Amino acid sequence: MSLHVVIALMSGAAAACVLRRIGDTASGQGFNRELSTMTRLQSETQRSLNRIRVLLVEDCPDQLRLYANTLVSAGADVTLECDGASALATVLRPNANFDVVVTDLQMPVMDGQQAIIAMRHVGIELPIVVISASQETNIEAKMLESGCTRFLHKPIKPKLLIEEVRASLEQSVA
Repeated sequence: MSLHVVIALMSGAAAACVLRRIGDTASGQGFNRELSTMTRLQSETQRSLNRIRVLLVEDCPDQLRLYANTLVSAGADVTLECDGASALATVLRPNANFDVVVTDLQMPVMDGQQAIIAMRHVGIELPIVVISASQETNIEAKMLESGCTRFLHKPIKPKLLIEEVRASLEQSVA
């Protein structure tokens, strides 16, 4: 997998965020290590998310790149957004055809919980996986009550992200 694959998936602010961060890395060793991990992960997961359409929402460029690489390595088609308002606009487009939303919780403009509530309010029934570093008491229960399908505490391992995305799809079918 190449960096160009991930950048090709990005638009607007998401691409600018990631490109700026990649440009800050002088040696590129961290990114090469990340690609090596993703290649190994790809063979382990055997492209288990083949052709699954994921809307990935994350405001941190490093996390966005990591999650995008993970999902692309598993065979997913990934669309990126940097905040809940942009994600809501993207999922409401007439040609939007996503299978799952993976979102951070704490973001600028509109946070993940507000985006989930808005999506559910307008009838979006996609599975939604929330990834958060929040230490707030009962945050998982609050998010499930708001309408998310699965909840993950940061930091997460790439393999767990893939497993939880797959589980959210299976859960929504059941």
